[in-house]
Amino acid sequence: MRGALSSLVLFLLFVSSQAALRIVDLSGEWSVTDRRGHNLKGHVPGSIYTDLFAAGIIQDPYYRFNEDQYAWVANRTWIYSTSFQVGDELSSAKVKLELPRVLMYGEIVINGHYIGATNNSFIPFSFGVKSLLKTGQNDIQISLRPHVRYGDQLRKIYNSSFPVSSPWKTLYRLPGFSYGWDFAPSFPGQGIVKPVRLVAYDVAKISYLNVIVTKSSGETWKVQLLAYVNGVSGAKGVLNATLPEFNLSLSQDLTLTNGENVFTFEFSVESPQLWWPLGYGSQPLYNTTIRLSDEGGNFQEEKTKKIGFRTIVLNNDAQGNGNLFIFQVNGVNIMGRGSNYCPSDMFQERITSIVVDRTIQSAAAANMNMLRVWGGGYYPDEDFYEACDRYGILVWLDFMLSDSPYPGDQWFISEMQKEVTHVAKEITSHASLALWSGNNEIEQVINFFFGYDGPIGWDYKKLMIQVIYPILQQHSYNVEYRTSSPSNGFKSMEPLVPWWGPVNTDTRGDYHWYGAPNTDCDDVSTYRHPRFMSEYGWQSIDSFETMKNVTGEEDWNRDSLLMSYPHRQKANNYNANFKSLAETLWGLRDDTGRQDETSFRHWIYLSQLSQAYCVKAQSEHYRRGKGMESNTGGYMFWQLNAPWQGPTWGSLEYGGRWKMLHYFAKKFNAPVTVSSFQNPQRGWDFWLSVEKNEIVSGHFVFEMWSYEGERVKEWKVPGVSWNYMTKYITSYQPDSTVEASKFFLRYGFKGENETEAFGTDFISLTRLKNVPLFDPQITIGSPQQVDATTVRFIIQSERPAFYVFLSSPQDGYWSDNGFLLTPQTPFTVYFYGFKETQAEDVRPSVLSLYDTR
Repeated sequence: MRGALSSLVLFLLFVSSQAALRIVDLSGEWSVTDRRGHNLKGHVPGSIYTDLFAAGIIQDPYYRFNEDQYAWVANRTWIYSTSFQVGDELSSAKVKLELPRVLMYGEIVINGHYIGATNNSFIPFSFGVKSLLKTGQNDIQISLRPHVRYGDQLRKIYNSSFPVSSPWKTLYRLPGFSYGWDFAPSFPGQGIVKPVRLVAYDVAKISYLNVIVTKSSGETWKVQLLAYVNGVSGAKGVLNATLPEFNLSLSQDLTLTNGENVFTFEFSVESPQLWWPLGYGSQPLYNTTIRLSDEGGNFQEEKTKKIGFRTIVLNNDAQGNGNLFIFQVNGVNIMGRGSNYCPSDMFQERITSIVVDRTIQSAAAANMNMLRVWGGGYYPDEDFYEACDRYGILVWLDFMLSDSPYPGDQWFISEMQKEVTHVAKEITSHASLALWSGNNEIEQVINFFFGYDGPIGWDYKKLMIQVIYPILQQHSYNVEYRTSSPSNGFKSMEPLVPWWGPVNTDTRGDYHWYGAPNTDCDDVSTYRHPRFMSEYGWQSIDSFETMKNVTGEEDWNRDSLLMSYPHRQKANNYNANFKSLAETLWGLRDDTGRQDETSFRHWIYLSQLSQAYCVKAQSEHYRRGKGMESNTGGYMFWQLNAPWQGPTWGSLEYGGRWKMLHYFAKKFNAPVTVSSFQNPQRGWDFWLSVEKNEIVSGHFVFEMWSYEGERVKEWKVPGVSWNYMTKYITSYQPDSTVEASKFFLRYGFKGENETEAFGTDFISLTRLKNVPLFDPQITIGSPQQVDATTVRFIIQSERPAFYVFLSSPQDGYWSDNGFLLTPQTPFTVYFYGFKETQAEDVRPSVLSLYDTR
């Protein structure tokens, strides 16, 4: 009896001594060397370009021609090393080295022993290192090899006949835009861009918490928690799962095996508040938590995910000679309105949670309810999806495959299986996740260049159907899947049979289209009538306040070498497109040879105005498509954000300032908005779009103004009342007494009480380039401090002022911009600083179309 008691005491002592997860953070300052004599301080998280910049070895990589000057950086092997202390961690059963993201091929040595290499920048790596560690000081070295050399080696393995556009683009797992795109420079730097740590444990560590929410029946929902736990063989423990807001909890006793263990908990929840996209309702989120303890009840680790209760279905019902493409959330058809999300910087470590939240908040402020994560960048971090959950923005996620065929051999398939599994486990829990897409634009490449019935086509179908889809069915079965963007969708889901064939059609699937003319971008007769338009757009240049940081005075001309292709301008012929568009719409002053701030500001203004005007015209066309035969389900222009300063397609500048397009998007994406277009048969048609779950009643108001500033006529079209509807309202055909070059028409939609204005716009009866504009004499009143980051101004003019645009040396955005001022009508605007802003520091400057004449 005494011996048994002693054994029990020893066992309990052993159990109670099992410590919680122990972490040694290896982030911070590291040493960086190469074989050419460089020796500098580096940083983890960080990358070689930003480390060289911080050390003063190179200038700002984005400044002027430095992209070309620093191409040598990517062709070196950079060795990151540091020392660290290990103590009690060595007593743990397992010690792992965790590297969440390395760019890209990194050979790892600890205490002189090679332990392995990273070869995929999209997945985390973990190595068992206990046997290589010692008490006291330890050394780690990570050698980051040049991507090009690694790609060349892979190219030899795959045979030179494989149709890739470069030896690196498709043969390994690096963000596609790293070597440049039509909006991005080439900075394929190496780096350790996420925190590195040692993790020691005796029982287990939680690697993933995946929560799948489905509706059972009526108001009953099923919440399934899947805990993925890396265990120590034979270890025992307890796993608790809780939904605290519903007072629900479950537990399981664990006997663990070595490696990954999966434990499932199912809860039934009654009548939760529903999660809705922005503009359709609120975004309530609920906590789910997994807590791991050892068998003695000692805490080891916990993970928490926030979830929302919603159903999301992609309605592909047959219609006419094709199929619909409409997202249904909680049974309601949603008009997708948004943009395409790209990396906000070439250097991932700079994309902080603050940057991410500011970007998503700006999208929400522009009334976007959907973002497509483009497949040429990288998978956003958790903070991106959390922000989309909070703001009510649906996420359409491409896998990081773009624009070229990819191999179908076992090595590449194995890499993709790991990658898809990781991403699905990591983000399926998010309420905002609406659609998985296999890739960006590869399907149209396969169809156009190779066909589906040859080796390249077979590899493509294998990857999309036999590799990616089954993994999603296992780990993310509540989220729909499409093989590509654009694609035609599926003939059937069980069995899974795609509509292989030409993509970018008006009858089914989503569409990418850049075919609008560079001279008549508002001629809607040239536009497509898609089921869903997921890419289209125009470029513009970032503001002078943004561009001055990366240019010199010698660059402040629209035809300067820096502003031309292939330097700052990354889209060939697009500067010529700028000029022809600006000349057609607004008239273009001859600034040949001028090289000064004023003319450069005017050119930037015209580029932003042209982009805003054209994207607005096209977006309104697709929004009207909901009320037409095409029954268009949504639109997302290209693109939301940009990774550097320059001519880009973004509505947000590098750093987060709003271009004129973003202010326009706030209006054309609004839940209730008006639009118009020129109809050859009856003058101008006026439409109203309502995307609200409540009845909206009101009437159209029209005002005819002279360009001198006299309101000569006004009238109403009464009696409009509906919800979830887009519809033609009325037309206006000028009679022979109205001289087009002398008058413009201002219109809007007002509520029945006459005080609530849902949308206001104007049309010029001829191109504004044909109108002799008058000096509007704009004045801006004294600033008034509203709070720590907000300043109010009152602005007015003596004559009509078209496309009035305010700027400030302070970083932030305005409540409105690019607007029309009618004479002697005070207009209030607010400046919202990205940080605390004193009223006297805003110092607004103003431009209108008149200033560019």
